[in-house]
Amino acid sequence: MSIVSIRDLVVEYDGHRVLDNLSLDIEHGETMVLLGGSGSGKSTLLRQILGLERPKSGSVFVKGVDIVHCSAAELKKVRRSIGVAFQSAALFNSLSVEDNVALTLREHTRLAPSIIELMVWMNLAVVGLADFGKLYPQELSGGMKKRAAVANRWCSSARSLKIFKRCATASGRAPPTTRCETSLLFWQAVAGVAISSRGSAQLNSRFSPSMRSRPARP
Repeated sequence: MSIVSIRDLVVEYDGHRVLDNLSLDIEHGETMVLLGGSGSGKSTLLRQILGLERPKSGSVFVKGVDIVHCSAAELKKVRRSIGVAFQSAALFNSLSVEDNVALTLREHTRLAPSIIELMVWMNLAVVGLADFGKLYPQELSGGMKKRAAVANRWCSSARSLKIFKRCATASGRAPPTTRCETSLLFWQAVAGVAISSRGSAQLNSRFSPSMRSRPARP
């Protein structure tokens, strides 16, 4: 069973059709890149997967749950298994980087503080921020904020659906091997979705052949 399965999805805004009978499957272990210009429907599709909007018609299944028709309790459970790293990072400025990454574990698990501290350090180390955990978001470069957001989502669940909003723009003081688009190669998640408005050829060159972008099936 696909981690995400979309069939005949139609989304309209004020009579303007943004998604027209879109069908798409994202398999377990697959990393998919959604490419397109501004206004082409990339974020619209992600909002449908997250259950933030209702389509005009069609179906959206995430982990076997019908997002369009499920109950509020079912939708909440599915959302807790989805990690979203936003383009603006969406970090709390009043919390340090390590506290931002630890927040979900502290709120939704009963893990011992020492275990949480270790998990936070491990996830920050993977994205090259092990030495920056005590800093606050406003003290980081733009690229470092994005990597902190990735560590945050990664720490929330080791096996979940990960969604990255234009992660390919992450740069800052990071060396190439710790940029968001490169670190995706090392994720051991159920599935991942990255979206970008950058050119296909440029972005595809950064991914292995099995992870390159492919068009949605009509």
